[in-house]
Parts: sequence; structure tokens; C-alpha cells
Amino acid sequence: MEVVNENVRSKSKILDYLKSINVDASNTHIEIELDSMLISVVKISSVTSTLNKQVNNYSVSLVCVDKSNNMIYNDVFLKEFNNNDQAEEYFNELLEKVKNTNEAELKNLIISY
Repeated sequence: MEVVNENVRSKSKILDYLKSINVDASNTHIEIELDSMLISVVKISSVTSTLNKQVNNYSVSLVCVDKSNNMIYNDVFLKEFNNNDQAEEYFNELLEKVKNTNEAELKNLIISY
């Protein structure tokens, strides 16, 4: 019986840790409609917490739909960050890139990515 109790006690810490895992996620996006494409600049934020730590992750990329054939291009120019300020800076860079790049050139960049 003592062996059974010891086995249960040793698993208790692992079970407590597994029960403590929590993930919260949200996203921010800005849509830009061009003549031939619909482009969203997307930032996905997630917070993972456990008994002993919390980790923040941010993914920033473009999601694009080619209007001529409904082809979806996902995770274009994807970058991952652990710092919200860096993620916001890259989000704004992508937004400016979409706004300030010739549409034909931008479409070629997206398709070839």
C-alpha cells in the first residue's frame, strides 16, 4: 500500500503543474483592400502561464486573399516575438510596407514568399 501512496504523491506535482497551464490569446488586425488583393496585417498575442512562470508570445504576419482566384496566402513575412513593443514595431512596418508599395510589386512579393 505504501508503494501505491508514494506513486500517487510523486504524480501529484506533475498533475498540479499540468492543471495550472493556461493559455490566453487575442489578435489585432487591420485590413487593406487593394484592386487585386485583400490584405490583413495580423498580430496574434498569447500568454501562457503555469505554476512558476508566464510567457508572452507575439506573431506578426500578413494574411492575403487574391481576389482573382480566391487563393489565400497565410503567414506572409511571419516573425515571432517575446516583446510586445518589438511586435508592434514590426506590425507597423508591415502596415507601412503594404500602404507604400506598388500593388503589382507587393503582389509579386506575397506570391513568391
